[in-house]
Amino acid sequence: MKKNLLLFCCSCFFCLTCLATPVDFSVEIDDISSFSLNTLGSHNKLKKDLWQASDPQKLFQLIDKIGTAPLSPASRKLIITLLTQDTTGFELKNSQENSFLLKKLEALTRLGAFNEALELIELIPTQQIPQEILQLKTNLLIALGQFEKAEKELEKLNPSFKTDETRINFFLEKEEKNKAILSYEIYRENQEGKNPLFSALAENILLELETEIPNSTPLNIEHVYLFSRLKNPSLKLDNQYDGIRKIFVNLPTSNIDERIYYAEKINLDAHELENIYKLPLFDLKIESNHLRRAEIYQKIKSETDHFAKVEWLKTFIKIALQDKLGLYLAPLIEQELNTVLPQKEYKDLAFYATQIYILQNNLEKANEWYQILSNEKDDTYQKHRLLLIPGMQKLGAGIPAETESLLNHFCADLKKENCSEFWQKASHEFYETLNTSKPNRSPLMIFEYLKQEHNLKTGENLIRAILDLNDEKISDKYSLLFFIKQNCPLEISLPLELEGTLYQ
Repeated sequence: MKKNLLLFCCSCFFCLTCLATPVDFSVEIDDISSFSLNTLGSHNKLKKDLWQASDPQKLFQLIDKIGTAPLSPASRKLIITLLTQDTTGFELKNSQENSFLLKKLEALTRLGAFNEALELIELIPTQQIPQEILQLKTNLLIALGQFEKAEKELEKLNPSFKTDETRINFFLEKEEKNKAILSYEIYRENQEGKNPLFSALAENILLELETEIPNSTPLNIEHVYLFSRLKNPSLKLDNQYDGIRKIFVNLPTSNIDERIYYAEKINLDAHELENIYKLPLFDLKIESNHLRRAEIYQKIKSETDHFAKVEWLKTFIKIALQDKLGLYLAPLIEQELNTVLPQKEYKDLAFYATQIYILQNNLEKANEWYQILSNEKDDTYQKHRLLLIPGMQKLGAGIPAETESLLNHFCADLKKENCSEFWQKASHEFYETLNTSKPNRSPLMIFEYLKQEHNLKTGENLIRAILDLNDEKISDKYSLLFFIKQNCPLEISLPLELEGTLYQ
């Protein structure tokens, strides 16, 4: 009976009309772009079509300019972001194979961005890395002191004058001078292709001959190791690339005076700067400001009395600003300011401390020192407070209600010349809040390359904007900053704005 009932139920089940939604098992597959060295990048903070409308020849000429003139820290960071942008799926039109990547790597090397250049190279599959990029990788590893890795890469390179020069440097850095001399003897036997500047440097250092060194030839990464060993070089590094100067200041064979001098003028982080400032000064006459700063820094680190330490720190910041080095030394200054507790007794440090923390995008710390000025009634401190308001506002603190009264007190009709510093750094919000006429500005129309017909050349135009932003001859920075803000995330554009708030 039970068996018949079960069969009946089953038959009823299969006879019922089933209402069901059909299932689509189809899969859409997007085409994957073919691998290209020209599309390699380590992040995607910006849009991927940065270069699609650019003419390769003009773009490469522009990239070749990167590193030939000083860049502020925030400008350098933006340029590095552009050069390491992930452009997967995009091919630069009419470009030669690998040429775009090589141009970017060379620019990063000129900037002294050695780690970033290596990170890009590491993205290349081992079997596809070209010899010229492998040569650059080997030199970068030597520059970073990674000798074991450099030796392995050096063995993969086809013999050439470049590899001979790299091998000589490799032996020198490993303190194997006899091997370096032997390698140079083989190098100079070949008359064609060798570098005259490298030969002159090698003969002075390795063979101890008084060979004249040509001063008109710029140094490259192969030259600097030999150059650092010259006792009285006539060639100076002021016009050399930051990458060359960065290698120079990190070499123990370089003159200590010059190591400190050039370290202050390139983009070093706090740890790198600290190592340079701690170099022994025993045999040096402390006459120049760069040596004086190094001496003061050593006193800051060794001082146990808090008030004395604050006085040394204030002096250090003042002479840094005096030499217009505030942007470069700010990371190290912030590190030392973090060891000082903001308090009324240190009110003479407050103006400088607030500037550094604004520059370093640290609203909390900036506000602690700013409040010390706010509580002081003396005109000196109130004037300092007024000058800091534009920077605090850009950092997110808003515009204080008493801004107008401060301006009236120090400037009477808001237009006196002694408040020009304030208005140069004020945003348009100040003009609106204080009901004051704005300056005549026309964003995006002053520079030819920012006009509408060029709006697809984003990456190219960002490079031009950064180069112009750092050109002292160009006064209109507003249009450039406006364009950068329109095309970059706040984390990249805000530091550029904050750099303009430093009173130096």
